Amino acid sequence: MLGRDLARVLSDRQLTLLDHASCEVTDAKTVESRIAAAGPEVVVHLAAFTKVNECERNPITAFRVNAEGTRNVARAAAACGARLIYMSTDYVFDGRAKVPYQEPDPVLPLNVYGRSKLEGERQVAAFPGSLIVRGGWLFGRGGRNFVEAILAQAREGKRPKVVTTQVGTPTWTAHLARAIGPLLDREVTGVLHVPAGGSCSWFEFARAIVEEAGLPVEVDPAPDEPSGTQRPAYSVLSDGRLRELGIDPLPHWREGLRGYLADENRP
Repeated sequence: MLGRDLARVLSDRQLTLLDHASCEVTDAKTVESRIAAAGPEVVVHLAAFTKVNECERNPITAFRVNAEGTRNVARAAAACGARLIYMSTDYVFDGRAKVPYQEPDPVLPLNVYGRSKLEGERQVAAFPGSLIVRGGWLFGRGGRNFVEAILAQAREGKRPKVVTTQVGTPTWTAHLARAIGPLLDREVTGVLHVPAGGSCSWFEFARAIVEEAGLPVEVDPAPDEPSGTQRPAYSVLSDGRLRELGIDPLPHWREGLRGYLADENRP
């Protein structure tokens, strides 16, 4: 999702776009040869195993992709002198905070997905000059996402049942891509949080989806996570550093939802 939107934002640049079929990140030799052949100035690493429940069931695969795969990309980027930008997640936090997380806050992921992405961060941090971007709950074109899942249920006349106990920031990938684009030309390193504005629970997000889509369907609250996989109860990120860098903060998540729903080319 983010890769497609970022390609649109950067359409005026010379790009080499690599997908899963053309570059398997767990294959170090393939990663090295593809990146060396491209000769990039910047590598933006977005490939990841992001299905949280499947990561829990397949931890070996999760770490191979999110940790070892990231190490392969980082080493290949460094070998050709390219700067690396890595997309991480709010799930590296344990969710016990009461205010938005800042970049230096302690990390303690609750699930395999979060732990594997955190290990990816550590692989990236070993290479000076790299940038780790953490985002919130992403939705956008190019893949099944929470918005489309809720819309599908509502259009079938079903009442979605959604948890109330997790609070975060839904973020439209088109908005996130517009923020990442300028970072290619900035010597920003370390960790940077790039969330949408505002925050809500998954339940509030689902209710906003059906409202914005004009669907006459109620959303029912669910108190617990049905999968049993632990998730942070609060994973809102602070955009304080982003503002300090003089980069425009992302619009409010509801504005992002409206923009996504208005996109006739989705999903």
